[in-house]
Amino acid sequence: MYTIGICDDDMAFGCQIEKYLQEYASQEKLVFDITIFLSGDEYLRFLREEPPLDILFLDIEFGGGTDGVIVGKELRSDLKNETTQIV
Repeated sequence: MYTIGICDDDMAFGCQIEKYLQEYASQEKLVFDITIFLSGDEYLRFLREEPPLDILFLDIEFGGGTDGVIVGKELRSDLKNETTQIV
């Protein structure tokens, strides 16, 4: 099973990515556990309480709060996470 996060403030876009991933998982007979985060702050709160994700689809700009660049820096530098793949 792969754990995948979609971090985007546009819910419609996040749901579309989730749909594509579910279709791919079905075709390839894979299991994906997908979580959608509507802000960088929401993802960082999740990360402090849960194990790291395998893949993170990360938006660069959010309407407010922590942007994707800051999330990426915190993930790599502060949390020393080199395993999560960022798309």
